[in-house]
Amino acid sequence: MSNADTAAVSTGPALAADPSATKADLIDASTRRKALLGSAVGSAVEWYDYFLYGTMAGLVFGPLFFPAADPVSGQMMALASFALAFLIRPIGGIVFSHIGDRIGRKKTLVMTLSIMGLSTFGIGLKCPP
Repeated sequence: MSNADTAAVSTGPALAADPSATKADLIDASTRRKALLGSAVGSAVEWYDYFLYGTMAGLVFGPLFFPAADPVSGQMMALASFALAFLIRPIGGIVFSHIGDRIGRKKTLVMTLSIMGLSTFGIGLKCPP
C-alpha cells in the first residue's frame, strides 16, 4: 500500500483528495450556523440565569432564606450560595460529560434539566408563603 492509499483509508476519501483539509472543513455552513445559534442562545440563557440569581442573592435571598440570622450573616450566606454555583460548576461538567459519553448526551441533557427542575421546585417549597 502506498502512502496515498494509507491516507485514503485512515482519513476518508474526501480528506485524501485535499491533504490540507480537516474534518471541520467538511461541515456545511448551515450546520455551523445552527450550532453557533444554539450555543449562543444556551449561553445567553445560562448567564441571564446567573445574573438573576446574583441579583436576587444580593437583594432578596438573605432575609427570605435566612431570617433567623442577623442581616449581615444572612446576606453573606445568600452570596455564598451564589459563589457555590461557580465552584461546583466545573465538577458537574466533569461528572456529566463522563455520563454523557457513557449513556448519550441527549439522555444526560434530559437528566440535568430534570435535576434542575426538581431543585427549583424544592426551593419553591421551602419559601414561606
